[in-house]
Amino acid sequence: MQLWSLLSALALAYSSSAVLYTAFLGIWPQFLLMWLALPPAAVLLLVPTLRRLLLGSVISVIALAIAALYTPCFYFILPLLVVRATPQPADAIVVLAGGINCKLGILPPASLERLEQGVRLWRAGYADTLVFSQQSDALTGPNCPKISELSQQFVYRTYPYGSVHFETLRNVMNTYDESREAARVVHEHHWHNVLLVTSALHSRRASLLFARQGIPFTSVPVSLLSSGGWQIPSNLERITLMRELEALFKGLILRQL
Repeated sequence: MQLWSLLSALALAYSSSAVLYTAFLGIWPQFLLMWLALPPAAVLLLVPTLRRLLLGSVISVIALAIAALYTPCFYFILPLLVVRATPQPADAIVVLAGGINCKLGILPPASLERLEQGVRLWRAGYADTLVFSQQSDALTGPNCPKISELSQQFVYRTYPYGSVHFETLRNVMNTYDESREAARVVHEHHWHNVLLVTSALHSRRASLLFARQGIPFTSVPVSLLSSGGWQIPSNLERITLMRELEALFKGLILRQL
């Protein structure tokens, strides 16, 4: 019986890891792994005690997911993903990219919010250097405008007489690349502190990545805008939260965080 319990536990661990892998990472061969996970799960269902345990676990997970995503409890989870500190004088302001609309050649709302936050900090005198990301051609194609160039144009157009210096995080595809490039720039200029600007829900993961790279930083993200109170979260809010949790999980699995 002990051997059977051990084999069942191993099968449960195998099935769970395979399902998590296929659900969150999205790396091929996901369908093959999903099918490989089914036989151990089917074996577990033949054992009455384990069947009840498995059923109870599934129901509990579903109940927690519904409570977290479809009730006002959602707004108690959001602050857990936010890292915010009081801004202080720094050597530079690092504004992480929030995407780009290549077809229209414009920055989407997520990028504009981050850019405006970085510009506000610069205008307030916290630093005289703005650091922008330049996405890789492999991410958006060679004909897509660079986020860094559009960001600089925004600053020049909005404050044509401002004194500002620009630095670029080159050839990046994700936040991990941005953190590595930021570490390079910080090391080259011997900076002692930078202000890290990103979206509120992105600030936890970005802070973990910057800390992993040994970058001295202060996290000053965009304000967390949500209806809050006893409102039911919108589809956009749910999608944003799930995407960020997925990215956090990927970072942990890939040992980037």
